[in-house]
Amino acid sequence: TSDLIETWEGEFAPADSVTFIEEGKEVKALPQLRIKLSSAFGQSFIDNSPGIFASQENFDDFLNGLAIVPDASGLGSGQGAIAPFYLNSIHSSLTLYYNDTLFKEFNINTSSERVNTYELSDWSADIVNQLTNPHVNYERTYLQAMGGLKTKIEIPEIFDLVKDGNRILINEAKINFQIEPGSESDEFFAPDRLLLLQPSDVDGTNSLIIDLIDEIAPPAPNWSGHTNYGGSRDGNTYTFHFNRHLQQLLDDYLIKDENNNRGFYLIVPSDRPITPARMILDNSGTGKDKKIKLKITYTKL
Repeated sequence: TSDLIETWEGEFAPADSVTFIEEGKEVKALPQLRIKLSSAFGQSFIDNSPGIFASQENFDDFLNGLAIVPDASGLGSGQGAIAPFYLNSIHSSLTLYYNDTLFKEFNINTSSERVNTYELSDWSADIVNQLTNPHVNYERTYLQAMGGLKTKIEIPEIFDLVKDGNRILINEAKINFQIEPGSESDEFFAPDRLLLLQPSDVDGTNSLIIDLIDEIAPPAPNWSGHTNYGGSRDGNTYTFHFNRHLQQLLDDYLIKDENNNRGFYLIVPSDRPITPARMILDNSGTGKDKKIKLKITYTKL
């Protein structure tokens, strides 16, 4: 992270507003964190001008970003906090003050690249065993936000639905996931929602299924099909619908002779909202008592 340009120590006050003067009027804004940076850092803009402002490339070479890094020294187990910041706010900026009353703002907005980095350690023995031995059916698996853990769901027999070679119409395809009883507390709570994704056919990374794409970007105005995806918590259960995804899998298999069944990834979302939640997934039981339930309703064509 290169040079230290300032440190800040204090308490967050998320219920307080910030008052400042704008065009001679007193204005109140949402809670903000304002850090006064070092004079040496500000002077470096002056010392390197006008060259750094000649092009975007020159400015990027001079200042390619800012890193807000927590100081974890002296923290014991269970101490510390995770604080999210809304960087797309109109108040997010780097402000350079000079000549007493003049200033220049460098805005942080949707055009700015933003990256979150995480360091995770101290996995339990059960988690280490699962990471070391994948492709095994475990009765409990783990999900964790912020670059933590995800669970892969495999349904290898899905094409048995069309083993006779005839097409079918998917009326409903849904899958339910349950939180392991007794696995959460006030401190270690399960997330408000999950995401059902699929492995990419290129590198196995997270890839959207068409039902989620329909929710994010409906294919037509006033189209209500996108509301069917699901994933929100209901008691101890999360339910997803993947009608269009399954229909596409089966049609590709019968018509194009393509096997695109790569299973699913179940993950904790990284936004809406950002939350440090984690979950233990209950995969116990057999037959009709299996905790993860898949139900498919279809019509033969």
